[in-house]
Amino acid sequence: MQLVPSTISLFFSRNPQFNRELLKQSLKSHNIEYVFLGEELGARPKDLSCYVEGKAIYEKIAATPLFKNGIERVKLGIKKGYTLALMCAEKDPMTCHRTILICRNLRGQGIDIRHIVDLKTMETQTELEKRLIAQLKLHPDIFKDTEPDALIERAYEVQGDKIAFVEKSKREPDKITADTVKEEHEHTSPEFMTKVRTY
Repeated sequence: MQLVPSTISLFFSRNPQFNRELLKQSLKSHNIEYVFLGEELGARPKDLSCYVEGKAIYEKIAATPLFKNGIERVKLGIKKGYTLALMCAEKDPMTCHRTILICRNLRGQGIDIRHIVDLKTMETQTELEKRLIAQLKLHPDIFKDTEPDALIERAYEVQGDKIAFVEKSKREPDKITADTVKEEHEHTSPEFMTKVRTY
């Protein structure tokens, strides 16, 4: 690993060692470069056109010039020979925007995408996509799925809608409580990574 781009929307975490400056210094001591790409690739953009009734819509985020610029920066880093580890807060890559939003827009471009699940386990993007389709219990539709990638694209859309950020004022009361607990857990747990490099 040579470069760690952070895709967390915020500059700070409740877990102090993952705050931007401390993490940057820690990685530097191991000869690993750090770059903050939360504004470009984060799941909570400032652009209000990316929201519908308070919910972030991944397709709208992916269409913005800022996001496209972030994707190009990742691809440029890979082209320069770096092995990158995209960092975010979710342990399971299937429930994180780094997979459902970012890697969805990197797949199929000759990039080797592997998700670091734990110290001993990595999952390829292809393996994750099979797991995602199975978990969502999706099946090919002869009328809808006319393109080769139609089924997995539908899976990305369904999962994106499930995990997308929703402003607290727009959430149901029970959902607010559950998400508050979830956010507190995420920000006191180690951030997790997806490793990307060229084939």
